[in-house]
Amino acid sequence: MNKILRISLLSLLMVFCGTTFAQTVIDFDNNYATLFPTLKGTSTNTDKSGDFTEATTSTPVSGITVTVSAKTSGSSENRIWSGSPRLRMYSGTLTVKADKTIKAIEFTCASTPKFNLSTTTGTLTGLKWEGSANEIVFNCGGNTQIKSITVFVEGEEIPDLSNTPETAYTVAKANELIAAGVGLDAEVYVKGIISEIKNVDTGQYGNAEYAISDDGTATGQLVVYRGYYLNKEKFTSADQIKVGDAVIVCGKLVNFNGTYEFTSGNYIHSLNGTTGINNPTVNVLDKNAPVYNLAGQRVSMDAKGILIQNGRKFINK
Repeated sequence: MNKILRISLLSLLMVFCGTTFAQTVIDFDNNYATLFPTLKGTSTNTDKSGDFTEATTSTPVSGITVTVSAKTSGSSENRIWSGSPRLRMYSGTLTVKADKTIKAIEFTCASTPKFNLSTTTGTLTGLKWEGSANEIVFNCGGNTQIKSITVFVEGEEIPDLSNTPETAYTVAKANELIAAGVGLDAEVYVKGIISEIKNVDTGQYGNAEYAISDDGTATGQLVVYRGYYLNKEKFTSADQIKVGDAVIVCGKLVNFNGTYEFTSGNYIHSLNGTTGINNPTVNVLDKNAPVYNLAGQRVSMDAKGILIQNGRKFINK
């Protein structure tokens, strides 16, 4: 599988040693007041305190600034909203600038992102930008809601967290990765024990919401949000999973308003050791099936010699 960025050996060691990744996070959700001190507050449907009525540049963070323009079309102002995701844009531009060469930017949005940015600089794929520039101007083409951005300057890379079922992360490790907040665009495998089942929809959507942990208790749980069954199939029965089942789940991780979870669309790769993929079909032999000799004549089970039953030869002495 082609990787957007190759992970360096240093970054790989950081992932597995639990070291903080080298990057700069611009956190609009938690640090909006420090980033934009000229704003009077946050906006609601009736309060315009967080509206950007002119281009506003943030307080620098490790030499990196973000400039949010005023709206250029439509009726909605670009603004800092009263709830997450706080940075909400509808038109205009978002400019990221650094005193070093920017190599990558990762946007963090809601689990179902509203994201309508584009740029002529570098390459923007999904919620991840890569290239080589000191300043990137993103054009907003519609409703865009951002919780934070993570900026990687020259010499830093976005870690590649993707793994395999054989190297599935523990729930504790998955929670560490979510807390670090980088590389979460990768699809990963996490192993655990179902500790709670909130809902199994066997109707139109056919997905389930449950939680897993390393020991099957409520301690350190990871929520599995709207996930599918084996082979990405829809659930057809509520008893297809139960508390205590050992699973490996595949999907993308996210911090959704403080809840650590798999985003919707995940699926169970294995359930109590069964993958549901290429499992051999076991033919149950009928012990009462007719028996034949090599001449094709039907004989009794007491007959001696080489006999045929269920299409298989055996010797009856």
